[in-house]
Amino acid sequence: MSIRKEKKALTRSALINAALQLVEEGGNFATISIREIAKQAGIVPTAFYRHFKDTNELGLNLVDELSSCLRQLIRSAREQSENSTQLINHSIRIFDEHLSSHRELFVFMTQGRSGGTPSIRNAIRNELNVFALEIVNDFSQQQSFPTLNSAQLKMVADLIVSTLAYSATDLLDLNDNPVLKTERLALLEAQCRVIFLGAAEWKAPQ
Repeated sequence: MSIRKEKKALTRSALINAALQLVEEGGNFATISIREIAKQAGIVPTAFYRHFKDTNELGLNLVDELSSCLRQLIRSAREQSENSTQLINHSIRIFDEHLSSHRELFVFMTQGRSGGTPSIRNAIRNELNVFALEIVNDFSQQQSFPTLNSAQLKMVADLIVSTLAYSATDLLDLNDNPVLKTERLALLEAQCRVIFLGAAEWKAPQ
């Protein structure tokens, strides 16, 4: 990579990190200005436009970063799980680890799901849908619910993803309170087990 391309890549990364830092510090991405992001990144505001058309385009790039994180999460859970019991236990542990190591991205996700622009909300929704489809693939390969068809498996996966996404807000807020966080993780595990038990017994209405 040439020095010029390397510098451009570093500046682009600085802008992405600056936006995430502002969100982590309590800013609302939907109202953060280009000037604020540029100042946080240590560049002049006009330089922003060499990398992104506007803050919405930057936000969509953050969703791409989130996508990579979610793919890594599901891959790690898949590699460490051989059955549904292990899948729940390992997935929740790995989910918590990713919340901690990619905190800013998940703060952006929880904020953007309800308070982002329509395009960002839609992009996050699409990524969570892809995440659910990966879970469906695991269900199918492990024969977790042999009586359910693909549409029913997707319904179960959607419920799990919604539960994880909802729990993320609480877990992020409880990061500095280990006791309450442990209790919240235990609740999340119990919720997922209830979903699995219900799915194993569920029969579509005739």
